[in-house]
Amino acid sequence: MGGHWGISARRWGSPRSIDSDEQTVGFIELTQVEVIRVADVELDLAKEEGEEFESVADWREAHERFWRDEVIPALPGQPELSDETPLVIERFKLVEMS
Repeated sequence: MGGHWGISARRWGSPRSIDSDEQTVGFIELTQVEVIRVADVELDLAKEEGEEFESVADWREAHERFWRDEVIPALPGQPELSDETPLVIERFKLVEMS
């Protein structure tokens, strides 16, 4: 199995969790969706990701690096990140492993 897990509920039309090789590793049920600003991320959210972030600053540094290296270059207009950048937070529970 590949590295990081991700959610691709909207992209694939079914709520499944995938690994970094885009192989299905399980099926999820979304339990909560909210939109917050980058500036509003709290330590609880950073720790919920399971990446062992010890602070919001660690979480933000890792995510900004990923967004700048992987996400933003693929977007039209290449938007800039700021405290006001909205994040879609999806909480879920695993309902079945593949």
